[in-house]
Amino acid sequence: MSETIYAVNKENFIYRHLYLDDNRYPLDLSNYTSMIKVAKYYGSTSVTIPGVINSPTTGMVSYEALASIWSNMLPGAYVYSRYLYNATNNVVAVVNGDLILIPAV
Repeated sequence: MSETIYAVNKENFIYRHLYLDDNRYPLDLSNYTSMIKVAKYYGSTSVTIPGVINSPTTGMVSYEALASIWSNMLPGAYVYSRYLYNATNNVVAVVNGDLILIPAV
């Protein structure tokens, strides 16, 4: 599954994702961690946006970053990978997609 995320250059970033189990119920994220890595292309230098899991049983992860995360990035198309790690730090889910960085007005 791939999805496109939109962000505005020079503005704070907030993105939320709901993780579901195979039965389409919220995944219990107790002891899980998550992050998004954004780069111009796969293998290039990336920025990391940490995931925050405030209430693990809801399956919801918030990815939040200050506007400064985009300081060295020009508006345009980027790729991202969203990682979910279990308690033993093994990757249990990876979603790749496009991130469109829109110019600030």
